[in-house]
Amino acid sequence: MIKGFGARTTALLFAAFALAACVSMPGAPPVPSIETMQAVQNAGLPAMRVGAFLPGADLPGHADRSLPARGGAATPPNGKSFAAHLGETLSTELGAASRLDPASDIEISGFLVESRLNAEKIKIATGSIAARFVVRRGGTVIYDRVLRENGQWESSFLGNTAIPIAIQGYNSLYPKLVRQLLSDPALANALRGG
Repeated sequence: MIKGFGARTTALLFAAFALAACVSMPGAPPVPSIETMQAVQNAGLPAMRVGAFLPGADLPGHADRSLPARGGAATPPNGKSFAAHLGETLSTELGAASRLDPASDIEISGFLVESRLNAEKIKIATGSIAARFVVRRGGTVIYDRVLRENGQWESSFLGNTAIPIAIQGYNSLYPKLVRQLLSDPALANALRGG
C-alpha cells in the first residue's frame, strides 16, 4: 500500500497506470492550415511535386515508427512511418495552396533526422523533429537544408490524459516544420534562381 493512501485508492491508481500502459495512439492525419496557405502565397512559390520522405541514416528505426509516451506509444497517422507522414503533411499543405503538381520539374524530398517525444514528466511533455529537405529542379539540387521544430505542452499526472496530450503536441510539430520550410526565404530565393 502507498503511504497516505487507502487500499482502494492505491488499487485505483495502479489500475489507471495499467490502463495507460496499454494505450497506443496514432496522430491525426494532416489537415491544411490557413497560416501555411498564406505563407506559400505570400512567398510566391511555384507549383512543386513531393518526392520520397525517408528516415535519415542516423535515425533509430523505432523513432520512425513508434515513440514511447508515458507507458503508451505514439504511432504515425498513416500506419507506416513518421517520415512518410512528413511528406504527406507537405503534400496536404501544397495541395491546399494550389501549389502541388505531380508533373512539376521541381521536387521536394527529405529525410527525417530527429523524432523525439518525452511525456514522462508529470507537468510538461516535450517533443522535437528535424528533417533534411532537398529541393531539385530538373534533377539539380537547388536547396539542401536541415530544419528543426521543438515544442512543449502542459501534461497531466494521469497517463490516460497525458498520453493523448503528448501525441497531439508531437503531431502538431509536423505542420509547423512544413510551414517553416515553405516560409524559408532561402527556399524562395532558390526557386527564383537566386
